[in-house]
Amino acid sequence: MTKTSPIKLPQRLDSIQALRGIAALLVLFFHLAAFQRQMAEDNPTDIALTTGLWDNGWAGVDLFFVISGFIMVYVTRQSGRSFSDVRRFLTSRITRIYPLWWVCAGIMALYFFITYGMPAAPDRVSGPDEAFRFAVKSFLLIPQDVPPMLGLGWTLIHEMFFYIVFAGLLFLPRGVLPLGLMIWAVITVIGAIFISPSSYARNALETFASPLSLEFIAGGLAGYLVTTGRFYAPKVLAVIGGILAVIGLAGFSVINIGPYTTNRVLVFLLPFVLLTYGWVGHEIKTSAKAPQWLVRLGDWSYSLYLTHYIVLVGLRRIYRSVAPEGLDVGAAGIWDNVIFAFLALALSILTSAIFYNLVERPSLRFFKSLRRSE
Repeated sequence: MTKTSPIKLPQRLDSIQALRGIAALLVLFFHLAAFQRQMAEDNPTDIALTTGLWDNGWAGVDLFFVISGFIMVYVTRQSGRSFSDVRRFLTSRITRIYPLWWVCAGIMALYFFITYGMPAAPDRVSGPDEAFRFAVKSFLLIPQDVPPMLGLGWTLIHEMFFYIVFAGLLFLPRGVLPLGLMIWAVITVIGAIFISPSSYARNALETFASPLSLEFIAGGLAGYLVTTGRFYAPKVLAVIGGILAVIGLAGFSVINIGPYTTNRVLVFLLPFVLLTYGWVGHEIKTSAKAPQWLVRLGDWSYSLYLTHYIVLVGLRRIYRSVAPEGLDVGAAGIWDNVIFAFLALALSILTSAIFYNLVERPSLRFFKSLRRSE
């Protein structure tokens, strides 16, 4: 163990951006495999090609939650403890999450309106009146009994909850922050015992008691270690974390400890915390650089996360109409899957780059300039 507090902490961590890129790719692969299975219908060969490791790509969400907790502690390491400081933190988080979400959710609302005559899919609402209430809650990221308009938004509901609770902890002296995080963890565990966790939070109480908060908290504790200069064999821990993560991705389906949400936290919390803490620590101590293509993908990761599902929906509809016989997903052989996967990956990454440069980054700059003018 070494304590190296004199080390100057960089403003930007390439390792974190690379991890964000990995997380976004995992979720993309998960949805890509699910779309191909649905398109393959009853072809057992195609279904077999898209099962296994890909089935657990949803774990990219767990990695995102760990990263989020880490970053919240990292970026607030020099923040004040006044009400105005905490308000600025919340404002920065809100303006980070909502603008791109509104654009992507709006695209899905338009798609549903054109397809079904109302801004929601019929499997989520009973009619136009309910669709309006559903849409409002979706845009505001308010928990409800069904996933929001763009299903991925359920994770953003948890993110906003994390930010609100963490904002309260910012009033504490910095040295007390770990204790505050651990108290939050204890409250979460107690809540999860009495409120059976669902796959997504359907109301405020389920959000409050979700074990997923433990991933954010653990990431925050890792961030505290880094910001206070505590590095414990980071390269070794990063390797161990990576190996455990791969084992978890390969073997999650055979683990049956408890409810699904509890299982995912038990399996992926430790590997992703070790991977995040270790990779960041290794970068800070050695100035080692992550692959730049992965760092760039990490820059686009929020756009990739929100837009890839829209791309897959559109591509599926187009592909079914124009794919020549023998190359439609579900045909004999693997080339149908390879071509569809290549198109999906390429279009998803291209779309994320476009949305990042035309929507996400301009909105971030705009709101940052507003905060500076206060």
